[in-house]
Amino acid sequence: MKTRKFIGALALAIMCTCAISSCKDDNNNHENNHDISIKLEEVGLENSKEAVAGSDLHVEAEVIALAKIKAVKVEIADAGNKVQVAADYSDHPQYVNVINATFHEHIDLPGTLPAGNYTLRMTVTDMKGNSKTESTQFRVTAPDPDAPRISGLLIGTGTNKAKAGEKVKVKAGVTVKSAVKEIEVEFHGKKEYPFTFDAYKGRTGSFNFEEEVTVPAEKGEYHVHFTVTDKDGRTKTGEVEGFVIE
Repeated sequence: MKTRKFIGALALAIMCTCAISSCKDDNNNHENNHDISIKLEEVGLENSKEAVAGSDLHVEAEVIALAKIKAVKVEIADAGNKVQVAADYSDHPQYVNVINATFHEHIDLPGTLPAGNYTLRMTVTDMKGNSKTESTQFRVTAPDPDAPRISGLLIGTGTNKAKAGEKVKVKAGVTVKSAVKEIEVEFHGKKEYPFTFDAYKGRTGSFNFEEEVTVPAEKGEYHVHFTVTDKDGRTKTGEVEGFVIE
């Protein structure tokens, strides 16, 4: 009788231990789900949720991973959930092995991409192997034949390097059908450093842009955007990636 009572008590103790362990595991999984945070701040210029086929999609997000970021990947899928664009940023030092990062990239969209609705998925994996995905929809439109065109964009000497606070020349060929409203050059790193040029306002046809700007004093790697906006609100952005300020 005593043996039976002992065995019953032992079985009950094991069941309680397993239940407690299971609760702990559930709590750990629940906590891990909150170890990674992805906030999609902008998809498309000024979070318009729009992009043009053959152009690029502006994506900006705030990412936090308490166990540090190991990988950042982006996929763009069509309405049938077929992935049309996949990009891996796990070799970008500003995004990996850090707890938090501001993700800012311009993702190239194929010119053959049909107009329609698409889903952007950003997946972040931390050093413990936990992953989280955030998604949002955006629309791809066909290229506007009347939009501004940019060619031969050159920043400085073409080496994609400059010293902090140095003056460099920005050159580009511009063609517009509708008069220019504004031309902007922007150095985008941890902060944004925009330069606006009103001297070209009202220009039409084809012309050469050549102006001098002072690069930011903060060292680091930047994207340089050259954006032409016409009076009808059509825009075109040229980009130089990986511009290093030493």
